[in-house]
Amino acid sequence: MIADLSEVVEAFVTIPLKLINNTFGIFARDYAIQEWNNKSIVDWWDDDKCNTISGTDGVQYAPGLTRNQSLRLFNPNLCRTLPLEYEKDVTVHGIKSLRFSMPANTFATSDINPENKCYCDGEHCTSGILPMNCKKGGDEKLQTSLEGVHSSPEKHKTYVDVEPITGFVLNAAFRVQLNGVAKNLPLYNPTVKCPKDSIVPVVWME
Repeated sequence: MIADLSEVVEAFVTIPLKLINNTFGIFARDYAIQEWNNKSIVDWWDDDKCNTISGTDGVQYAPGLTRNQSLRLFNPNLCRTLPLEYEKDVTVHGIKSLRFSMPANTFATSDINPENKCYCDGEHCTSGILPMNCKKGGDEKLQTSLEGVHSSPEKHKTYVDVEPITGFVLNAAFRVQLNGVAKNLPLYNPTVKCPKDSIVPVVWME
């Protein structure tokens, strides 16, 4: 159900000692991944832009983090880099932190988010769905085609809470829903019908 899962589990990550000039006027490590399984670029997609490894592993970010920065998280389980934008200030175990969460258009089609053009073949794409071979923030029909499906941003969003001085992640939630495509197959069972290419939730992972 997850592409190249065995490869993901055995992944070897290279994080070089790359220094950047941060908000404190001093040089600090940026913790960006340089190589994954000895590769600086993967071959999951048809475009080098989407195949480029970018971001951290989500455990540590560069010290001196500010609210106007954008973070990037490389997630091999989803075969892509995920953007994270500042959402709000939070307190984690008494420590002031900054919450960065995935924008609503992270998995949108390219007409809404041009950055996603290389993640889709242009034919089998719906906002909110990431095709592994080619529900928050998803196309409205994904939530209305089935009874009992409701979006709750606080329960469903992916985020990281980062202590800005050190860049250390104090709290995080990675949430994703695996779906299946239910097609109308009258020859198999003529008494059971469903709308064409209905997206049916299968597994919720958190």
